[in-house]
Amino acid sequence: MDVDAELRLERDGTEFGVWTEGDLLVVAAPSLRALGDLASLERLVPADALATRVGAVELRVRRATVARIGDGPPSRVARRLFGLDARVRWPGVAVAAVRALG
Repeated sequence: MDVDAELRLERDGTEFGVWTEGDLLVVAAPSLRALGDLASLERLVPADALATRVGAVELRVRRATVARIGDGPPSRVARRLFGLDARVRWPGVAVAAVRALG
């Protein structure tokens, strides 16, 4: 049996989409700033523990990958920007920022 589903989480009026793509768990946020709200969610389900079960956790903003958890060592920049132990994907951050403008 194959089940295809997407989960919608709401945190203080901000909605996040969560789904899987193969062994990748995708978390989509509406903005770079909204990713900071995920830090409190990480206390409930540690993202690195989750990443070991699904492969990696990919953080997306406006359809652009801005960071990944469980895919190499985390960066201090990601901890400061998003409050998560992730690895920043700078091209995705640039794409998300440009898409926010227009």
